[in-house]
Amino acid sequence: MSKQHPLTHFCGYKPSLWLLTTIFCISIIAKNLLFHQFCFYENLLSAALWNTPFVAGAVLLPKISVGLLLDGIVLLTPRKYWTIVFSFIFDIWCIANLAYYRSTASMIDIATLSMVDNMKGFWDSVWFLLSWKDLTFPCITLLYTLLLCLFNTRKINWKISILMLLLAYGITLLGLFCMTKRWDRNFDMCYEPLSKHMRRTLSGVDYTLNVRETSLIHSWGFMLLDMIESEQSKHDLTPQDHQDIAALIGEDTPTTFDEKLVIILVESLEDWAINPTSMPNLYHFLKTHPTLWAHKISKQTENGASSDGQLIINTGLLPISRGATCYLFPANKYPSIASRTTSQAATIIPHEITVWNQHHLSKAWGYDTTIVRTPNDSLLATQTIHLLHHGYQMVQLITLSSHIPFTYGASRSSLQLPESMPRFMADYMKSLHYADAGLSVLLNAIDSDSILQHTTFVITGDHTIFYPDQRTEYKSYCTNAGMNYEITEAYCPLIIYSPKHITQHLEITDVNYQMDIYPTIMSLMGCESYFWQGVGVNLLDQEARHNRRFNEREAYRLSDIIIRSNYFEQ
Repeated sequence: MSKQHPLTHFCGYKPSLWLLTTIFCISIIAKNLLFHQFCFYENLLSAALWNTPFVAGAVLLPKISVGLLLDGIVLLTPRKYWTIVFSFIFDIWCIANLAYYRSTASMIDIATLSMVDNMKGFWDSVWFLLSWKDLTFPCITLLYTLLLCLFNTRKINWKISILMLLLAYGITLLGLFCMTKRWDRNFDMCYEPLSKHMRRTLSGVDYTLNVRETSLIHSWGFMLLDMIESEQSKHDLTPQDHQDIAALIGEDTPTTFDEKLVIILVESLEDWAINPTSMPNLYHFLKTHPTLWAHKISKQTENGASSDGQLIINTGLLPISRGATCYLFPANKYPSIASRTTSQAATIIPHEITVWNQHHLSKAWGYDTTIVRTPNDSLLATQTIHLLHHGYQMVQLITLSSHIPFTYGASRSSLQLPESMPRFMADYMKSLHYADAGLSVLLNAIDSDSILQHTTFVITGDHTIFYPDQRTEYKSYCTNAGMNYEITEAYCPLIIYSPKHITQHLEITDVNYQMDIYPTIMSLMGCESYFWQGVGVNLLDQEARHNRRFNEREAYRLSDIIIRSNYFEQ
């Protein structure tokens, strides 16, 4: 009788099973390391990392434990080929997070999953965010599949699974221990910075510290802890909360305005792009008409992207810290500019009415009519003029032709750019050139149209579009090509034409915020006595700009409390 292998004696199966287990585990670990490399451009095997063992342990051990954890789970399945299914699911999860990170600088969380329906009509943007190198993940799975065919193991003993799960648990604890030693803190103190970075930082860039420091799987553990914490505290407002909010609310005065107002929200418009090349018509208008031009409006949108831009401008509130406000709180009672009109207000959207829950939010923000049109900017501008001539007092125009990946506008633009210019930058400028041609229908009519001459126009971007690595690349190109574009700065512009209130050209070059747009509009419309002036300041008030009531962090906190508690319904 042949001598039994020790591993066979333990589990009742051949050594090939342990080899299968090892290969699957290594494949998952490799994918975790690749994900980190592709997402954060950090080499986890660099000497710098290994020079500090506690840093290496805190970062690498959780990724190793993920391999063991999934190993223990899939080995409970009755057949080995189920490991392939689990492997492909993990591939999809990694690729989806990579694409989402490239777009939003954050990871997919539980709240984000509620926005899956929002992908209708934006699949071209999704495909654009993918990269050929993302195929590395399914390629690893295919390699694993080929190796799997060499084994004849079928059923799995539960003892192996338990062993893998115990190892995963132990290595996770070891990783947490390294984390505490690295930061010289206890776990509770380590958890706080990790959980806080589930949200966007106030700079607008979220490097998703918990994923960066741990893994995609472990980050959800921190996320659940954070959700439990926020759920426990979001319902009951403290006396201090009531006091802080009350300080923002004035007397309930039934203030209205009867002037005509147009708000134009240009998709992905950054301030540097308003130049004679990409937006000649708007640039010429700015140089020949008395306008307010605030160059550095720091974007404050969150997971709600474009819908958050609308929320900030229309209500003077900042979006919630996690998830899209438009999906989670569409039925709230909101203060708004449109609710202050003495006549009808309409919003024109260039996409399906269900996108960003627009059919609910338009009503919540006080619009009487929601009009759906194609992304053709000339037609949108013509529609705006038509509404102003037929009794509408306020119109919000939303463009879409400059939406990532910029194929719609770029393919229709006549702008010629150097072949050497990075493709993404060139397509962006071409898209805005197309949008500018559409807006010129409206801008050129102002001087000759008696109604438009007495209308206030507000033009801004819903959010910025480029992430830091792109800005560095494009700035280098511009420097070498002799182009004086301030592309390194991620700011939206704010342009206001109001012949009744702004009689000379004004430029504001210091940094301000999207939350300042609402109070600025309310002031121009003569609604300073309206009970809600927002969390920002009137940009025309220089003293208010330099002496804010509170900082940006506090503005986020108060807005979050107001929205989650549906404060204005009370």
